[in-house]
Amino acid sequence: MKSFGKVLIIGDSYSAFRDYGPDEYAVYYSANEKEGHVFDFSVDDMWWKKLINETGSTYLYNCSYSGSTVCYHGYDLNKSKGISFIERFKYCSNEKIKEAPDTVIIFGATNDSWANAGAGEEKYKDWTEEDLYKFAPGFCYLLHLIKNKYPKAKIINITNTNLKPEIVNSIRKICDKEHIKNIELDNIEKIDGHPTKLGMTQIKEQILSRL
Repeated sequence: MKSFGKVLIIGDSYSAFRDYGPDEYAVYYSANEKEGHVFDFSVDDMWWKKLINETGSTYLYNCSYSGSTVCYHGYDLNKSKGISFIERFKYCSNEKIKEAPDTVIIFGATNDSWANAGAGEEKYKDWTEEDLYKFAPGFCYLLHLIKNKYPKAKIINITNTNLKPEIVNSIRKICDKEHIKNIELDNIEKIDGHPTKLGMTQIKEQILSRL
């Protein structure tokens, strides 16, 4: 498998790991009991680290926040906008990432589905803030930001299992129009909705087998 070069990950709890990303970002997986919901993991157990290691790629940055949505509508509307994929990408790309990635991997939409953000309609320009409280226009806007910031980067989107059909359909349509590789996962082992160590390996294997 060809190297992905320098890899940037933008995700939620499935990707967040303590000490990989901004210190203030919430994580789900950690080596320390006090810092994560699941703490018997090492970073090498994470799907993205397995992917990077197996392909000889280079870790650049992990802009992932547990419980975050792509769009502005999340579980707590008082802070959901600030921790959205949209706003975190702006922050990380401007303040934390010092060089351009070769590959950007997006793994989101899980919390948009669980938090009932609503799919909305695809919109590819002239976004209003109100638009960005729905998944489809929010995802379109995120891709717009990434492409403008890193025009040479390859973008890969990962779609989780068990998402609402309207969210999955939006992802398919948007990725097709934007020429983004979309990998739809299936049969991932999980506990409490989150990948086990085996599930992390399954995610890595499915990404590699579908590229």
